[in-house]
Amino acid sequence: MATRSIRHIAWFLVACSAAAAVLAGWNGSRVALRVVAALVVAWVTAAVLIGTDYRDADGFMECRSGCTAVQDVVGIVFFYSPAMLVCVTIGSLAAWITRRVKR
Repeated sequence: MATRSIRHIAWFLVACSAAAAVLAGWNGSRVALRVVAALVVAWVTAAVLIGTDYRDADGFMECRSGCTAVQDVVGIVFFYSPAMLVCVTIGSLAAWITRRVKR
C-alpha cells in the first residue's frame, strides 16, 4: 500500500516538475541553468544507483507491482529527467522567440 502512494506522489511531482521546468525556461537563464544542473545531478545519481545495484535499483524495469520505493524513484528520475530537460529547452526557446518578436 505504501508503494502505491509513493507512486502517486512521484507522478504528481513529475507533473509539477514539468510545469516548473517550462516556467524556469520561460523566466530566465539563471533559473533554467539551476534546473538543468539539478536534473543532471538527479539523472547521474540514478545512473550510479543503477550501475552499482544499490538496493536492487537496476530491477526497476522488471519489478512491475512489487517495486520498492528505491526502484520507483530511480525509474522515474532515470526516464523523466531527460523529458524535463526538453521542457526547460522548450520554455527557453519559447521565451527567446517571444522576446525576439516583441523587438
